[in-house]
Amino acid sequence: MHVLLPALVAATLCGGVLFLALRKRAALVRTLARYLALALAVLSFLLLAHPGEDRAVRFTWAPLMDSVGLSTAAPGIYLAIMAFWTLYLGCRLREERPPPSALELYWPGWAYVLCSVVVLALTVDHFVARIVLLDLLSLSLMPLLLIDLSAVDYHVPIIRRYLIFRVGDSAFMLLAMLLHQHSATFHIDSALASAADLPAGPFVTVVLSGVLAAWVKLGLPPCHGWVAEGAMLPRSRRIWVLGAALPLLGAYLLYRLGPLAAGRPAAFLVIGVGLLLMLWGVHRGLRSPNGSSEAQTGWLVAHSALGLALMPTPAMRLFLLTFLPVRVGLCLGLASTVLLAPARAMRRLPVSESGLFGSVLRWLGASETSLFEGIPHRVAQAVVALADLTAQRLERGVFDRSVQSVPRIVDSIAGSLQLQHTGQLRRNLLWVSVALVAIVALMLLWEIK
Repeated sequence: MHVLLPALVAATLCGGVLFLALRKRAALVRTLARYLALALAVLSFLLLAHPGEDRAVRFTWAPLMDSVGLSTAAPGIYLAIMAFWTLYLGCRLREERPPPSALELYWPGWAYVLCSVVVLALTVDHFVARIVLLDLLSLSLMPLLLIDLSAVDYHVPIIRRYLIFRVGDSAFMLLAMLLHQHSATFHIDSALASAADLPAGPFVTVVLSGVLAAWVKLGLPPCHGWVAEGAMLPRSRRIWVLGAALPLLGAYLLYRLGPLAAGRPAAFLVIGVGLLLMLWGVHRGLRSPNGSSEAQTGWLVAHSALGLALMPTPAMRLFLLTFLPVRVGLCLGLASTVLLAPARAMRRLPVSESGLFGSVLRWLGASETSLFEGIPHRVAQAVVALADLTAQRLERGVFDRSVQSVPRIVDSIAGSLQLQHTGQLRRNLLWVSVALVAIVALMLLWEIK
């Protein structure tokens, strides 16, 4: 059982590479990606059979460096299981309108690669390994914004967005180096346990570096521009960019830093800033037109700011465990503006066919031809049809209805509120939000005492 987690990660990564190689067979890739994602999600529940500090296969990855392993300790393993189910959701969703970019051919494979990186970043127990994974994740998210939005003639300041991500990754690197200087280890659990003994100056620097790293990953103002752009993506990409990727890792980092800030004067500052940002997000969500990316950005910022306010309190664990379901619900339930592209905007992924990367793509295409040309086409069609018939009733009868019910529930609640508060809905909701923030603040102050 100790090899199950690395086996799931390896299967996810290999599946992503395979689907990238088979990208020209779009129908076959979509079917295989959906069933493989469902199998991975179901098998991930076996990780709960032996909870605790069980470690997966360990290896030394660099000279004079601590060994690296994957931890099945809670709550990181719970988030990893949710990531596998989000992968299935992303492969299962059907877009309301044709995707506007050539990234659609690459998306199933790209989603699998993102999922493997996210699960590794959630479970790896080594600071340097996690820094490398965060850099890869930041770099992997750029094409989703660049290609999808540039295909609809939307100007994406890609360099600026990437530099913002690099600021967050650099802050996390500073946190790791300060902890290593004090504890002489890059093991995350040991280094964080020793942080409580740091002198006042380095301790404040560690906490501020961690909060800055989480701030960028959660997309809090003024680093929320990429959140507004992510709201324009199709639903399958949106739940990853705005939920299961960097924001999830940012919330997890706040949870790990929570015990360091609890009971200290800085906790009041963190709570106050979080509540102010939450009010800003609620106000923007109510004042912006319904269905706009600005409205969705406001509600997502309010949700992220709530996590910042709960960071020094025991309630942060509940927020973390509900983070991904709430985030995915917001991405699905809040209608966003998805720009349509003209037919001429459909174009290939802008990469060069020369050089090392082009050689790899040509080799994958040749491997695809040599591997699958010999399989009879009718046999492959029969296998796919049989698998589709066995899962059709369960998927279409249960899963599709549950996903489609989220927007209907949101619309019905909004309609009921509108009938009860005709002409005063926004003002009344704003006052209710202010009262709820005051109640939460009093509860947090009571818990800190």
